[in-house]
Amino acid sequence: FIIIFSSLFISKPNYIVKAENTTSPTKWAKIKSGALLYKTRDSLKTTYDNVYFILPQSYFVELLENNTSEIIKVKYGSIIGYAKQSHLTRVDFIPKKPTLDDVTFNIGNISTQLRKTPDTNDDKIVTILESGTTGINYIAEISGTIPSGQTTSTWYFAEYTPTFDPTSVYRGYVHKSKTIAMGIIEVNLEDNPIINMPDNSQASGKGITKISTTTKIILIVLVTLPSIIIIALLVTHKKKTQNLNDAPVNNLQIPSELLQKHAINKQNGEKCIKQENNSFRLKSKKVKDLEEHIKEFGEKNIDNVRKSDKTIDQKSEEKTMSFLLKEKQKTPQKYIERQFDSSAIFASTDENDLL
Repeated sequence: FIIIFSSLFISKPNYIVKAENTTSPTKWAKIKSGALLYKTRDSLKTTYDNVYFILPQSYFVELLENNTSEIIKVKYGSIIGYAKQSHLTRVDFIPKKPTLDDVTFNIGNISTQLRKTPDTNDDKIVTILESGTTGINYIAEISGTIPSGQTTSTWYFAEYTPTFDPTSVYRGYVHKSKTIAMGIIEVNLEDNPIINMPDNSQASGKGITKISTTTKIILIVLVTLPSIIIIALLVTHKKKTQNLNDAPVNNLQIPSELLQKHAINKQNGEKCIKQENNSFRLKSKKVKDLEEHIKEFGEKNIDNVRKSDKTIDQKSEEKTMSFLLKEKQKTPQKYIERQFDSSAIFASTDENDLL
């Protein structure tokens, strides 16, 4: 996944192709503020006799030339003229709304003229606009002479089609003071300027936007970093699990409290065994002495009985000897069993038994 994602940026040119672009070199440019549509290539002459109007900002002109000179031939709507390239921004798409549409105004209660120039001193009249005329199409505006009694120099460049003659189209200038009900001029938000586009980077039917090397590196790092962290965590967890499974029991660390308790139990056990053994030896000696005493006493008693009472029979003698033998065996066996039990209790002193 990481390799495939990275190859998208490394093996391709530094541009992203967009779908809605032109199939030929750039033919459109976005209008900046203050751009004029000249009648000739002489951009030094800015009076109305060499200027059609001020091009509406944020809209577009079609480029009729492909050169790098300061003045370039353009077309705004159906009007052909010239513009400064410094007042334009080339784009790599066909604008959906290159010019102002459906912006109209009406004539007030006083008739006026649609003039050839924005100058009241010029007697060239295109047509008469009667009072109450409606639906005159606004194209742009320009600064001209100020009519008598007025305070503004603004003139509208407009297009008029009479209702009684729909095949005729009149185009000229009308002073702003003679108009009413002017429509709203909206800003065209279409925007995708070309930034440092090389001449050999045009893709057929598609425009391109540059992606810098720094941006590519950041994108690759952002995608690959989480994967690297996950792999590192998995490897670390696997090593810890393997080390825990392979660790021998003998290497396990026994808590100091348990070792201390074990040592005390071992010492107490050995002490108890020693005491029991001493007690057993002492009692064994007493038993041996008692055994000798019983034997001596028994033999004397039997002789005395035989001498004093001739009627004792063999059966009584056997019973007496049996009793004495049982007494002889009874006491030592008791201490032998006790000594065995004590030894068994404290015999286990291995540390592994504590685990």
